[in-house]
Amino acid sequence: MLVLAGGVVVLLAGVGLAIGPALAPVPGGATVEHRVAAHVPDPPVEPRTGRESLEPQPAEQARPVLPTNGIRDCSSADQPSQGSVTVLGEDGVEYEHSGMEGPWSRFAADEEGNVLPVEQWPLSDLEHAVIAQVETTTRTVLMTFDRRTCAPVPDYVAPALDHLPPSTVVVLDVETGEVVAQEPVRLVGAGSTP
Repeated sequence: MLVLAGGVVVLLAGVGLAIGPALAPVPGGATVEHRVAAHVPDPPVEPRTGRESLEPQPAEQARPVLPTNGIRDCSSADQPSQGSVTVLGEDGVEYEHSGMEGPWSRFAADEEGNVLPVEQWPLSDLEHAVIAQVETTTRTVLMTFDRRTCAPVPDYVAPALDHLPPSTVVVLDVETGEVVAQEPVRLVGAGSTP
């Protein structure tokens, strides 16, 4: 056995194995102190103001911990349709349209389908916490959902939508009135347009 610079070199069957610190020797009288790492709590998170940049971060940058806009994991909550409109599909067959899918109605998941913690969701999924889906000609409310309470929006009444194209299903941010998405439809029946 050989002792070199604070480490030990063991020779086994002609193979050298170094054990010990790879640093210079500890000066005489110095000691090494072992401490248990203390937990440092996360700093408080401020509520979103809507002025934050929601652009995707470049892949090489680590994503900072961001506020969740109060959104919770509502993946086990029922998101019932509150209404529907009869429309013609692209194939000419009538069906009941009761809303669109998008970031406002889905939950970010990993490759196995497990819902991720809200703090790990893409920023675009956190932007609109409370939405309503409405058909513009009839003002039929198809669905509302508040991802902070995991429930429909009580007593929601669609605003005037005259400024929007007729026969269109729109997703509205209930808090701001912003049109988040829209999809033209071909209505059938009383609310149809030529």
